[in-house]
Amino acid sequence: MDTVRLSNNVSRLWDDEVVPRLAEYIRIPNTSPMFDPDWEVHGHMGAAV
Repeated sequence: MDTVRLSNNVSRLWDDEVVPRLAEYIRIPNTSPMFDPDWEVHGHMGAAV
């Protein structure tokens, strides 16, 4: 197993695929029903899932 190549591929995948998706996910203003009584109306939980 070429560990240097593996590490480079994992780093590239993390930077190119995972980080952008996480950034997109945390933009959704989804809050707990305890903090947003109208959470169903706002629909953020559906967007987050």
